[in-house]
Amino acid sequence: MTDTTLYMLHLPIDARRLMEFARMHSLSGPQASADVGYLLHALFAALFGRDAPKPFAESNREASSRRASSDCLEVLSYSRHSLEALKARAEFEAEPSVYRAVDWSRAADKPMPNRFPPGMRLGFELRACPVTRSARGGGDADEKPGAERDVYELAARRAPPDQKPERSEVYRQWLQKQLADAGVELQTVEVRAMRRSPVFRRARPTQAAAAPMKNNRGFDRPDVTFSGVIKIEDADVFRARLALGVGRHRAFGFGMLMLRRA
Repeated sequence: MTDTTLYMLHLPIDARRLMEFARMHSLSGPQASADVGYLLHALFAALFGRDAPKPFAESNREASSRRASSDCLEVLSYSRHSLEALKARAEFEAEPSVYRAVDWSRAADKPMPNRFPPGMRLGFELRACPVTRSARGGGDADEKPGAERDVYELAARRAPPDQKPERSEVYRQWLQKQLADAGVELQTVEVRAMRRSPVFRRARPTQAAAAPMKNNRGFDRPDVTFSGVIKIEDADVFRARLALGVGRHRAFGFGMLMLRRA
């Protein structure tokens, strides 16, 4: 029988070993090293393969950003796999230098509740990337089909010149739409932080073969932190959304709903 348990993981990552991993895999340039979410994504893939946990979030991200470097990145994540199962896979498959990037002595997990009673109110915090993709065969003429756009920039571009929308309100409306099919009612929401953050994506294998570094991409994306209160309406749908995450770039440090008692 398939285990349907959803776990929350705590993975302490040695920042120095993460940077060594980046250098070993040609990810130490200014574009790649600025995107810690991408480096963690690559590290987890090397450790756990297809079982790499996502979505994930750095629980000490704000403290780390205020220092030139951090000794340890405290990463939280949701996963269908227990810490024991993930560690066993890493012991079998990962290179020693990659395996040692995790402080296994402090790593931990816990099962998330199997049921969230309908009507239950929960506080949440979410770091999200509020972007949308242009439709194929539609959208602006100068935009490639499938291109990502900041939802605020798109709303501002479409609004009349004298009715420029408020950025935080556009982001709140985006979150409302994201959670509309998540089995919850969004009761209150606050935009706690808005910034542009560097994002790095490595070229696909076919592109990399033609030009190993040229086709790697560095750009920036909106990086927004929300907090608020939700009310559970459909427990099964909500639990599935917890495991999936919210919005895009969920495998790169965005989209993890952190819960607390309201």
